[in-house]
Amino acid sequence: MRILLAAVLIATTCACVAQAQALRAGSDPNSKAIRINANFQIATPVNAPYSASDLTKALAQANQSLYGIINHQCEVIGAALKGDCRIVQLNVNGNAAPSAGPQQIVSANANATFLIEPTKDAPASKDAPAAKDAPAQQ
Repeated sequence: MRILLAAVLIATTCACVAQAQALRAGSDPNSKAIRINANFQIATPVNAPYSASDLTKALAQANQSLYGIINHQCEVIGAALKGDCRIVQLNVNGNAAPSAGPQQIVSANANATFLIEPTKDAPASKDAPAAKDAPAQQ
């Protein structure tokens, strides 16, 4: 009876592991790619007296700053992880929060998803033998 119970447990365990591997492979066709989610926020004060036009300009500048930061961040991540980075999703929100003082605060935030794919021409490892076409050192 114990042997039968052990055999059933082993068969069930193996089936679960195989199913989990199939699900992971099916949902991620390029298992070497890396997804990174990052959040960014920037706040800009607008001095009184301010108009709706001033707030709109400040919000546009804050958004433009976020786009520049996100673009640069993709370059940094790609270089750090030695891959090609691209932005696959970007959500940007802006807000002009009421203020009791003489300044109005305009804030913008972004949530970005980056996809880093390994560089195709990168060497496999540091220990890889030199290419045959490489010039001989003298």
